[in-house]
Amino acid sequence: MCVKGGMGILWMSVIWIISLIWEHNIFTPQVMVWGALAVWFEELLSLVWTFFKATLRNHMTFLTMAGFQVAILGTYLGAIWQGVQTVEAFFFVRASTTGIVALLLLVWIAYREGFHLVPQAIWSSVRSALPFGLSMFLSLIYGRADITIVATLLGREAAGLYGPAVSLLTTLLLVPMSVYSVTMPFLSGVYRETPDGFSGKVLRSLWWYSALGISLMVVTVWIAQPLVQLLYGQSYQITSWLLRLLSPIFFFRSLTLALSSALVAVGYQKLRVRVQFLVALLNVIGNFLVIPRFHLAGVALLYVISEALLVAGYGLLILQWCAVKSKMFRVKAV
Repeated sequence: MCVKGGMGILWMSVIWIISLIWEHNIFTPQVMVWGALAVWFEELLSLVWTFFKATLRNHMTFLTMAGFQVAILGTYLGAIWQGVQTVEAFFFVRASTTGIVALLLLVWIAYREGFHLVPQAIWSSVRSALPFGLSMFLSLIYGRADITIVATLLGREAAGLYGPAVSLLTTLLLVPMSVYSVTMPFLSGVYRETPDGFSGKVLRSLWWYSALGISLMVVTVWIAQPLVQLLYGQSYQITSWLLRLLSPIFFFRSLTLALSSALVAVGYQKLRVRVQFLVALLNVIGNFLVIPRFHLAGVALLYVISEALLVAGYGLLILQWCAVKSKMFRVKAV
């Protein structure tokens, strides 16, 4: 908590400085500051989910994650019902809701379990968490940088049509993310305690994740138009079309999460970050090349291609691990 609190203060300071020099006809300072606060509060909220996963209270992880999404959706619908239309107001709603939920849950944990400061553990936590922090940062680049690039190259109106599609996609992706929060520690435990059965568990998780991803993709294609019309109105028909274009991401992201669980379990997190860095770099460069010619359709398809490249990269790492494992087995046999 000390690490995330300190890094959050640094994060807010950087965003505040950027908001002062950023071109205000793209993103206003209020949007940047409230958005940065929402990200910081969500990171504090993730501490709660990490605590529940570490103490094997997976039912509490699921309930609090689901409750948080219900709270976000409820406040969004309430804001829409009240006639709120500005982007700044919606960012404020998300930041304030996230902050309140995080505060309540952290206070509840402090009351039930108590917090203990261990100064010598802070630096070791920062060092061991660096690969995972880089992983999250890179995932934000190829998941969110496209909105900023769209706003820069095509203007705020285009970003206003593309942004809601990405937001709905991100919200629905919390379903496989919730499963990932359970399978990652589970596979790590399997690899540590019964390594012989690890490969079978990974294959089984790939099948289940694939089924989940395909189901979400089909459902999204089916509900995209009525959902967008309900939340944003008739003028956002392009957004529903973009959401359908983005729907294959559910399949690829589900596979990515399954493979990520396996890579983390076998200690390949640093190699995983290298794949993410390469994909993020290709995504950013590709957006600058694709958007001027293919506009919003191009950026949506490039997002899908980026997710597919992640699956391919992670798959190659798994094959590399299998080859190393097979070689070690043959050496022991000799």
